[in-house]
Amino acid sequence: MKLLISLAMIASLGGCKPRSFNSSEPSGVSSSTKQTTFADFCAASENNTTLWNAQQVQQEITKLIGLPGYKSSGLSAYAEAYRAMTFERDKSRCAESGAIVPKSEISRRLNDALADLMTKGFVLSQSACLTSLASSKTKIPDIGAQLCALSKQALAERWTALELAMGSTALYLSSLMGISLSALPHVDALWENTPHRNLEQRIEAMQEFKPTYDAFNLFLSKNLHTVARVLLKEKRINCKLFEAAARAAEITRAPEHIFKEIRDVTFELGLELSRSWPKGLHPLTAGEPTWNVERQFGSFAKEPNALVKLREHGARSVGILKHPLLKVFDGKDAATFVTFEGLTCEMQK
Repeated sequence: MKLLISLAMIASLGGCKPRSFNSSEPSGVSSSTKQTTFADFCAASENNTTLWNAQQVQQEITKLIGLPGYKSSGLSAYAEAYRAMTFERDKSRCAESGAIVPKSEISRRLNDALADLMTKGFVLSQSACLTSLASSKTKIPDIGAQLCALSKQALAERWTALELAMGSTALYLSSLMGISLSALPHVDALWENTPHRNLEQRIEAMQEFKPTYDAFNLFLSKNLHTVARVLLKEKRINCKLFEAAARAAEITRAPEHIFKEIRDVTFELGLELSRSWPKGLHPLTAGEPTWNVERQFGSFAKEPNALVKLREHGARSVGILKHPLLKVFDGKDAATFVTFEGLTCEMQK
């Protein structure tokens, strides 16, 4: 029961103009054709290549989970919860109104792009990471390299599935997100028909997006039960009333504060890193109008200081989220808290 809520610290980002969203579980493989302008996530068709639409997001994560050896390796616990969280995220981001629906066009574009970069970065780097377990020659996309290193450490040290998932969550919300944020001012397609021409103007304009970004702290903290439900279904945990316990945790403000603590630093370091890449040289864009998350960073005579700090922030975030219950429950044992709230949570034998 030590791992009561926190695996829900998952999935970040989304947000879009009001759009209809099919509430049934998406399915089907999407085909792609060349497209040069930046698409609206909530209205994106199946043949656009700029970003994955809702159906593609679910399909690609499902394909990742289904890769041979992924579940048995223990690496899939986070992906299973991530799939459920992105589904809830995309319903909310395409609703007619709500806290995570952006209030401006540029916020919508940035939100869509950030979510897309992060989802693609996670899926592609995890796929490569699984392959690298069998072949040391496999290159991991830089966007998820730290996450892969954590996965290998967790397997070597026999972390529980929940510890691995929580550590993965921490890096998703820090280093992977920060690298993605740093790319946005370099993505020319995002800034079409805006007055923001140079890099510094675009970085400054990203402050307009910050309220939407911040809204996800509460969204994540209010969806702990979503993850609990998945973990029970996938038999990653064996606590009969785990979902009820997660709902109890949602009435506290501690999870929201934990998310804020990590994601505020991520935002600042992401913008700092953005300034480190001259226009046209960001490794995820390399002068192209959109992005390619499979690109590797070039060789550095000296790594940008912001990139070093972002990786250090990732390592600290793992320390915060790997065992967050003491923080969430103000030092009380999780089982004691649940009993105090009138719930019981017996562990299955």
